Amino acid sequence: RVAIAIELDWPYKRHHEVFAGAHRYAQEHGGWKFILDEYPELTLETKPSKAVYDGIIGRATPRLVAAARTAGVPLVNVWHNSPETGVPMVTPDFKEAGRVAAKHLMARGFERFAFLGRKRERSVKERLTGFKEVLHTAGFSCSVLMVPDNITLTAANWRKFVTRLGKWIDEWSCPIGVSTSYDLLARHVACECDRKGLHVPQDVALVGMHNETVICTHPDPSLTSIDLGYELVGHRAAELLDDIMNGQQAPEEPILLPIGGLIPRRSTDALAVEDDLVAGALRFISEHSHKPIRVGDVATHLHVA
Repeated sequence: RVAIAIELDWPYKRHHEVFAGAHRYAQEHGGWKFILDEYPELTLETKPSKAVYDGIIGRATPRLVAAARTAGVPLVNVWHNSPETGVPMVTPDFKEAGRVAAKHLMARGFERFAFLGRKRERSVKERLTGFKEVLHTAGFSCSVLMVPDNITLTAANWRKFVTRLGKWIDEWSCPIGVSTSYDLLARHVACECDRKGLHVPQDVALVGMHNETVICTHPDPSLTSIDLGYELVGHRAAELLDDIMNGQQAPEEPILLPIGGLIPRRSTDALAVEDDLVAGALRFISEHSHKPIRVGDVATHLHVA
């Protein structure tokens, strides 16, 4: 009897993939009964014993951790930003995700970089650490903007975010490669760049995070993103819980899993060039590649002989 507490009502691919991965493990090994309980701590506080659950996979809040310890029920945490650090945890390698984003943008020829993320999230700080680590090794710097996680909570918050984002973009020298901690932030950047007359990906190349398919593919330009492999996280979390329920010692350090990989889309489908004329030619070719254009068409568009 395993409780799953990962807030499945949130429309996040990562939550659903953790559940799918854990369920796949249960199907492979049999004998598990999954119980969707978004607040198992309330159940355990009412019946503080292992008579209710044999184990829990979930987002380890302080109250859930305390209830599980009191009841003697093993808990595996799949929430990297949990304030509870003394709980067995399975998580993607966020630093590696940051490194992959930096390497991808550098491979496209970019020499100026920026990072947009949310404050107070440990996973975001690790992504930024990995991103800057690769850039600094290559001799590049990075402009950073960190914003609150409640930017859409009120109209005032939203206007403040858009204003800060716009001012930050005005400070950039293009072409520039930008990594964001979430795909939705990358989409906001794309929209603001469009409003300012900047072209994605020729002026601004964007790499998001989490590979949320709808956000990444609608509208144009589609967003390159890093899939963090949460289905594997769910599977490994269930495997670890199984081991602990069978008497094995829980690991003291988090289990870091390899990311799913970078999913290239149009937002990085360009080569960074400093020459405005060449950049304009590449932009015209990219936007009209579905037509039978010739060299003369490019020259006419750019008003050159």
